[in-house]
Amino acid sequence: GGRLDATNSVDPAVAVITSISYDHMQILGNTLTLIAREKAGIIRPEALVICAPQYDEALQMIEQVCQERQARLILVDRDWPWSEGAFNLEGQSFKVCDETYHLPLLGEHQIVNAVTAMAAIHGLMERTELTVAPEAVKAGLAQVQWLGRLEILSRSPGLIVDSAMNGDSADKLVQALRHHFPGRDYTFIFGASSDHPIGDMLRALLPHTKRMLVTASPHPRAEKPEQLVKAAAALGFEVTPMPDVAAALGSALAEAGPTELICVTGSLFLVAAAREAWLRRNGLPLPPLDPLTVSG
Repeated sequence: GGRLDATNSVDPAVAVITSISYDHMQILGNTLTLIAREKAGIIRPEALVICAPQYDEALQMIEQVCQERQARLILVDRDWPWSEGAFNLEGQSFKVCDETYHLPLLGEHQIVNAVTAMAAIHGLMERTELTVAPEAVKAGLAQVQWLGRLEILSRSPGLIVDSAMNGDSADKLVQALRHHFPGRDYTFIFGASSDHPIGDMLRALLPHTKRMLVTASPHPRAEKPEQLVKAAAALGFEVTPMPDVAAALGSALAEAGPTELICVTGSLFLVAAAREAWLRRNGLPLPPLDPLTVSG
């Protein structure tokens, strides 16, 4: 959360700040300094702050707020160093404090998230009466499930979904694809909310794509495909508009070559629609709907 987030109404034992990048700029500000200042609004006087690795501009602001409020700052990369281990399409291993952990998620950024969570647990045990056994941490990480985050829906044909929704997360997606799926041709099915940094995402994705199909999720904030075509053209790339996610998925699958990997990204709403379209296409049961969503 941040200064204006509803979660900031509680008084936390530990404040955790994950990776800060350009997002929700109409609310948080248009520089990393301003965004970091808003995120640092969760820091209480004399708090314990667990902070994931940050860009220098964001880290300087977090350090400043911690100093102002006499808060103790734990930096994951400095105070909780880690190293990568073996990986495959089932997940990856990493080492912290001479212990090896397994994480069934793809992407180096998920190791950073996992170590940040481990540091937060350690901080909670320091500040409260909570006790978490080391084997429970290891078992918990090994059982993590995170739908829509570099989630493999099919290996043949290759199809994954990832809800990257700003430039930084799109960069991390490309890095993860090149790491876990080297030597493949990437076809992106892209759609985004109109209030998200679409240009930043396209700049990250387009240089690495064999082709891109642009479409819109059913969400009312979804940007129209024709506007995505214009945004790509302004960057010097040609993309193909599609009327909906199911049509884009069908087209991509019909034209996919043997080394091709199809990736649906740009929006959590788009990923949800793609997962539903894939399940319907294969006659698989749909996940249960949230009753609050249905009733609303």
